[in-house]
Amino acid sequence: IYAEYGDDSTSMAGWQWRGSEIHTNMNRAWNDTLALFERRNRRLLLQVVLATICWLVVGWYVWDFLTFWYFAGENHFILPPYIDRPKHYWSQHNYVHSLRASVLSFTHGSEHSYKYAQEYFESQKPLFIQSAKEFELHPAFAGIDVPNPPTFYDMVAARMKNLKKNWLEKNWDDFKIEKDKCVAISFVANNSFPHSPVLGIWTDKDLLLESLPAIVAANEKWPLFLKSCHLTAGADNSVFRPPIMSPADYEAKKGLLREFVQSRWNYRSNDYERSWSEDANVLTATLTPGFILQTPADFTLELKIEVIWGRVYILQVDGNHAVLTREGVIQTYAEGTFKGDWLNQAVHSTESEFQWIVTEGHHLRCIEMAERFAKTVGIDEIRVDIFIKKGAPDKAMVNEDSISSGGQYRSHFRHMAEIWAMGHREKLYKLKPTDVPAYAAATDAAYSIPRYGPGNCLLYTSPSPRDS
Repeated sequence: IYAEYGDDSTSMAGWQWRGSEIHTNMNRAWNDTLALFERRNRRLLLQVVLATICWLVVGWYVWDFLTFWYFAGENHFILPPYIDRPKHYWSQHNYVHSLRASVLSFTHGSEHSYKYAQEYFESQKPLFIQSAKEFELHPAFAGIDVPNPPTFYDMVAARMKNLKKNWLEKNWDDFKIEKDKCVAISFVANNSFPHSPVLGIWTDKDLLLESLPAIVAANEKWPLFLKSCHLTAGADNSVFRPPIMSPADYEAKKGLLREFVQSRWNYRSNDYERSWSEDANVLTATLTPGFILQTPADFTLELKIEVIWGRVYILQVDGNHAVLTREGVIQTYAEGTFKGDWLNQAVHSTESEFQWIVTEGHHLRCIEMAERFAKTVGIDEIRVDIFIKKGAPDKAMVNEDSISSGGQYRSHFRHMAEIWAMGHREKLYKLKPTDVPAYAAATDAAYSIPRYGPGNCLLYTSPSPRDS
């Protein structure tokens, strides 16, 4: 180029200069690529191939890290499963439990949360052994393979594997007591547990959209919550938000509500954060889509209550860093601190902001309700979530339940897993004499929930006996 036109590039048109430069660089790149295949450059070719593969892998992970939340249907950033799942699993593992206890022993001496949790476990263990001996376990939850050593998440995974086996081999669908909100709320109503009344259950989306205007117009208690029955994982966005505040608000949100119903109808739950998701997803994929319309609950906060062998072990304050023992001891954790969030060192104080839960007797009322729930359904370990209202302990009401809890039980994780595993390992329980699903128990129906759509809705209340 320089030989023909000289140093002054202005003697050549701009587009010609750029074109010649690009052409020269492309030729050079092509020749360099061909040179890689020469015998003397084979080692360099291998290095280039490996480097390219590494960059592609890194690029994919970076892309997945930045965009997973969008493709998962979330409206905010979340960690992808290959980071989030190990984070959740190892946070509750016995190894990390021992490591934190060792660190706290060094920094806090004998006064630390893990030592208190151990003492609480030892004091409660004989009582839970007795409770397990008296407990009637539903056959669908018997016979799980107990991991060794047991961790809480490994016990949940073993349960999910057993429930999947029951479904594939016997067509047992007892998992619906949690995984299908239509079934769960029917169980609550059929056994007269206090709860927010349900205005209807729908298994036909078109019928839902047709019947909503009349139901909304006749309603007197606001707001109304529309929930997907077949979506129960925390990341499923299963509740229409914000809720319906009035007939006028319903008219304004009608288009958004229709979009919500259409999108959730065909969506299937994916509990990707949890180590048991592979088995649980098989079960949730079998669920019939449905929706419930529920009236509001008047409450101050929600307690998530862990019941093992029919006896409450701990009560966790939802959305806050606090745990209560059944004896009324409150453990609070300093949120956003290394000591509170990472080492799980709690503060035990009678001046806690949650002291009213104990002073007003809410924990005793919730213990009674949660234990009755667990014994009625016959499940070895279950979390029962209960709304409570400050100043009115008699207003406690059941919200939902979980048989695959991802709750953060901190220093209690290890001991809860051992209590749960112990009953199976030593076969302390008695089998419940029943030939119907766990969710079919009906002791005293509070009212009949209106049901709309195809299918045998009586399955919620009067299932046919099945082979055991």
